[in-house]
Amino acid sequence: MLENWSESWQLELSLRKRAVLDISNDIRKSYNSHHSYTIGGVVLPVNTESVDLGVTMDSKLRFDTHILTMVHKAHIRAAPIRRCFRSRDQNPLFRAFIVYVRSLLEYCSPVCNPHYHCDIAKVESVQRRFTKHIGTLKSFTLCSTS
Repeated sequence: MLENWSESWQLELSLRKRAVLDISNDIRKSYNSHHSYTIGGVVLPVNTESVDLGVTMDSKLRFDTHILTMVHKAHIRAAPIRRCFRSRDQNPLFRAFIVYVRSLLEYCSPVCNPHYHCDIAKVESVQRRFTKHIGTLKSFTLCSTS
């Protein structure tokens, strides 16, 4: 059906981007499913994780890999801000953090909802690590608690 649609609209499907994400909460279920899906005679591989719009999810619809990747990228972005500013004036450092780092942490923030068992401490570690290097911001919080 998808193959017919792509042919009628003359849209070629990318061979390297096609895969199957088997979503299941069953721990006993093997990723070697009894079904094999094909498009154009090519058997699609079964993945345990998938990236959509920059958000990584696994076969149990958990976002642990996405959160770890996001936190790692945020630490990498925050480090040059701490190193490159000679001044320890909190205003430019605070603004640089908000623009370059917090925007990364806030992208698709609903996946880091406590109802989905997100490790908030990992996300907040970026902020704590950044503010501990700034004398006047050691006990400052960038996120509102209300």
